[in-house]
Amino acid sequence: MNTPTIRTSTFATPKGHPVEMQWRETTADWNNLTSSMVEDEYNLCDLRLSGVALDIGAYIGGVTVGLLTDHPGLKVVSVEPIPENLELLRDNADWTDRLTIVDGAVGHGDIRYDYEADDGRVDDFAGQHRYYGNTFGFDLYCAGQDHKSVQASVFTIADLVPDGDIALCKLDCEGGEYGFLDSPDVARIALIVGEWHPNGGTPDRIRELLEPTHDVTIYPHPASGPGNFRAVRR
Repeated sequence: MNTPTIRTSTFATPKGHPVEMQWRETTADWNNLTSSMVEDEYNLCDLRLSGVALDIGAYIGGVTVGLLTDHPGLKVVSVEPIPENLELLRDNADWTDRLTIVDGAVGHGDIRYDYEADDGRVDDFAGQHRYYGNTFGFDLYCAGQDHKSVQASVFTIADLVPDGDIALCKLDCEGGEYGFLDSPDVARIALIVGEWHPNGGTPDRIRELLEPTHDVTIYPHPASGPGNFRAVRR
């Protein structure tokens, strides 16, 4: 596939602060930044955070940059396995020393992405989502097509934050969430927001993993998923 053109535009964080972000044409980047920042899909605008937060599946930094901008006392650990995304993530957040970027994944390390398609036509799901690394591939949309692969290092909660409380974990990692949350260290996370995906689990599995320590809300979603969830520690 062709290398997309990189643009720079101003987006608003969940608390309304303007930030310049780089994004790629003919990809889902614009929609991703708009939904995670301007539209605040994870409902972060009313939070007051300090300490440390995790951004799992950081992509090109929409949530990461929003958190760092809106919460000056917060440090963020961002995890992303796709090399092309890591490059933009670093560029978008090169203004702060409160960020630790981890080249890796959670749950599963065999990541596939950039399926051969038609470079982002409106009806071209795989082309627009070419940089969404996942553990199962877009085989339903483009079976047999060429793609790129990354064998990423896999990190646990304790690997990323060895001890102490974690103020927030945003978790949107295309299927790696179940392995990541299957740990007693989830009790250290005050608030978890993100998506569940149909590869590897269900909303019931999210509840099973988190309800011993958190109040879990599963938001309306198609029966086949994916869908959003929110877990608040008791």
